Amino acid sequence: MTVHLLDSISFSNVCNLKWDEVYNLAQNGTLRLQRPDFDVELQRRHDIDSEVELLDWMDSTNISNNHDDFISAICKGIQEKQIDFEIGCEGVYNLIELCSVGYWEAWEARSYLYFEKILGIKVVNIEELYAKGIWNDLIEKVTEITPQEYSEIVIMDWMRRREELGETLDEKKDPRILPTMTSHNKLTVTLHHLLTKYKKNSNFELILGRDHLKKSKWGHGDWNLGKILQKNENFK
Repeated sequence: MTVHLLDSISFSNVCNLKWDEVYNLAQNGTLRLQRPDFDVELQRRHDIDSEVELLDWMDSTNISNNHDDFISAICKGIQEKQIDFEIGCEGVYNLIELCSVGYWEAWEARSYLYFEKILGIKVVNIEELYAKGIWNDLIEKVTEITPQEYSEIVIMDWMRRREELGETLDEKKDPRILPTMTSHNKLTVTLHHLLTKYKKNSNFELILGRDHLKKSKWGHGDWNLGKILQKNENFK
């Protein structure tokens, strides 16, 4: 599970650049100047890696467009069958990654711990955790309490689950106890930070997805990556 904290102003600025402008800026190492400041509490790919990833994607397409902005060029490329829709969404994702202040990431098998207790729900299918409504509730609940309170809720629930399964909580018997507890603490505090930043800044958007999920399925509402392309006047 990954959620990018996107700076929508930065994203809009890059999207408004012409296709060849984006390429040239990435190639000479100055596209990074369009990135928002990195939030050191989160994770983010290095500048050069983001630029190279975008260049590799652009080189993999047959698009050669000197007149249209980046998104319009992708939409025309789809229309002219130079690329398919999913490939186009991958290009949008590269810009999402570039224009985010950072991202939060957790193993999907653990992620339910960060939702169930705080929301008072029982997750039957992991797909539920990607719903917009669940995230709306999570934002409200988590930002009402301190990072330490959120961490304690998650860790106490994790410990209870271990006891119910008959697992030890004695770190001398299981050396993984302390590292796992430390990991849960870090992830809850960091998620609290991300959600608080999002709630306080109207220019931020959350772009949620997972490994192996089609990029067209990432994000919610108008910030769903597929919809970003479909809303463009050149998309047909």
